[in-house]
Amino acid sequence: MFTKEQLESTPSLQDGMALQQERAVRNSTCKFIQKVGQHTWPACKPISVSTAKLFFHRVCMSQSFVEGRQNPKLLGVTCLFLACKTEEDGHPVRELIWSMNKIAGEVDATGRKFLKVLTRAYSRSLLRL
Repeated sequence: MFTKEQLESTPSLQDGMALQQERAVRNSTCKFIQKVGQHTWPACKPISVSTAKLFFHRVCMSQSFVEGRQNPKLLGVTCLFLACKTEEDGHPVRELIWSMNKIAGEVDATGRKFLKVLTRAYSRSLLRL
């Protein structure tokens, strides 16, 4: 899909991120996408999760993940939402964000306040794609 030269000159690497660190970010985000896809009810189709991982790797070829530029987990959930739409696997945005919050352990007692903040951030993230 990508040549060796393309993989060695990603925006993150050009911004000074180490190759091992970029691979670790990609790997952890793909595992996170998998967990979020399994945590929703009903679970996302395996093809949707695989498509989301593919979308994420394609975004990695055009966006830098140097500290503070992008939130890889939020971008991963964005890719999962887009993949669910592409594969006609209906999961609302709120459901994916709720699953992301539960997995990340960042939900407060009601889960509402943080969800609203993330929904705004998620909307901005979608606009950048």
